[in-house]
Amino acid sequence: MSKIENGYLIDQANEDNAVPTFFGVKLKDGSLLYPLANGGNYGYTDDSQTAYESLFALDRVIEADQVEAILLQKNYPKTDADGGAHYEESDFFVIPLQ
Repeated sequence: MSKIENGYLIDQANEDNAVPTFFGVKLKDGSLLYPLANGGNYGYTDDSQTAYESLFALDRVIEADQVEAILLQKNYPKTDADGGAHYEESDFFVIPLQ
C-alpha cells in the first residue's frame, strides 16, 4: 500500500510502515463512529514484516453485532470554513466484516 494516497501523506506510523491506522467503525445503520481507539500499540510482529497487529482500547462501549465494517485512516481530515476538522467516508478504507 502506498505511503501517499490521493495526494495526502498518511500519518507518521503509516509513513514508516505503509499500514493504515485503525480509526473507527461503520455501523449497520450507516453511521460512522470515529475516532474510536484510545491509545494502544501497533506494528509488525517480527523482522519478516509479514504479520502486523494493532492493539488498542475502545473509548466507548459498542454493540459488536451492529458493526458492519472497520475504518482505517486513508486521508487527513478536511477543514471547515470555521477551522474545524471533519472526515467523510471517502477518507477511510472501509473494510466489511463477514
